[in-house]
Amino acid sequence: MAVDEPRTRWAGLSLEQRTGERRRLILDAAFALLDAGGDIGDVTIRAVSRDAGVHRRYFHESFSSRDSLLSAMFDEAAVGLVSEVLDAIRAARPDSTQATLRVFIRAGLTHLRQRNAHAALMVGRDTEPALQEKRVDALAAFRSLVSAPEDQVSSEVKSRNEVLATMIEGAVVEFGRRWADGELGVDVDTAADAAADAVLSLMALNGSVAGADERAGALWRATIDSR
Repeated sequence: MAVDEPRTRWAGLSLEQRTGERRRLILDAAFALLDAGGDIGDVTIRAVSRDAGVHRRYFHESFSSRDSLLSAMFDEAAVGLVSEVLDAIRAARPDSTQATLRVFIRAGLTHLRQRNAHAALMVGRDTEPALQEKRVDALAAFRSLVSAPEDQVSSEVKSRNEVLATMIEGAVVEFGRRWADGELGVDVDTAADAAADAVLSLMALNGSVAGADERAGALWRATIDSR
């Protein structure tokens, strides 16, 4: 059913303000659909416009397509996750790479359990092209975190480094998916400790532990600044 917006709803707002308000309403409605247990497929132009109380003709003021909306949602989820992780690290003040990684994983796991929408967008099992592209980009950035810098490895071990980084990447993605799906019946501290031990062991094999904190800081800043 089409939304019949009252004429007074946007009274006194400039065109830019109205557009911004509608964009926010649409995003909030889309996130609410997923947080309530909906699937990515439920996030349609019709559904989010209806739930936002915004006429469908205004959808394209902010988003060129449904894929554009999903991409914007992924970006917001990524910033939300990174921001929460950074807050946890600042509060914990870890004194080593190992301790930082444990805080990072624990905060990330907690965030994914608390925000169904963010989990669906970032580690979901759907095949939405817009989200798959975003996930590939995110994994490429993550790979730089768990890979030894190329100028610090010889050509002989470069392939080994790439194999190990790929193994870490794949393990982390599947772990995140199964955790978000509730398949791992362990508490968050046990899960974070086990995951940190596994990741650190693999990073030690390819020599990427050294300098990891600095690479992580650069990656987090890039994530926040690019959104």
